[in-house]
Amino acid sequence: SGAVANARSESPDSASSHVECRIMPISPRGPRSLAAVCAIIAWLVASVAHAAEPKRVLLLHSFGRETSPHAEAAAAFRADLARRYSGPVVFIEANLDFGRAVGEAEQAAIVGYLRARFADSPPDVVVAIAAPAARFYSRHRAALFPAVPLVVGAVDERNARQIPLGERDAVAAVRTELPSLVDNILTVLPDTQQVAVVIGMSELERFW
Repeated sequence: SGAVANARSESPDSASSHVECRIMPISPRGPRSLAAVCAIIAWLVASVAHAAEPKRVLLLHSFGRETSPHAEAAAAFRADLARRYSGPVVFIEANLDFGRAVGEAEQAAIVGYLRARFADSPPDVVVAIAAPAARFYSRHRAALFPAVPLVVGAVDERNARQIPLGERDAVAAVRTELPSLVDNILTVLPDTQQVAVVIGMSELERFW
């Protein structure tokens, strides 16, 4: 059973629309992006009067566009949105490179770049892939696009609870069951007595 995220949007020419999206854990076969897509659909319904204009989706990658497994989650999101929405959509993608320590000065430079990139008009929706991008955007949202809906994907449910969300925001959380990883090892190698875990010092690695 998953939690439920609500994505609300209001059209100036009609009553408010409400889409409920059920958040499901990632299955062993790959990521599910239904909750993220439902949030986008709520925004698209509200924008139907301007459907001829391309919708601009800002994708914020925590570690890079090709970094697995988040790359698969982003690819599933893009494919789902293209399948569910027939209008033109433009994806603008930014890699935040949070696999290393990113200081305040560099974060300020990223904020400056995004503000300049969307100086003419803000994106229609912001999609943060994984927790570091979500935390970055939450920290700087007021200086960026405070009124723009936010969708967070490929984030562990423990991190998801710490991300501040507005009425028009949604999160597609995943549940990582670490004991199951050990069970899998013991199934394949039943004589295993010790398991060594090698990990680094980045923010994400310290979390795990």
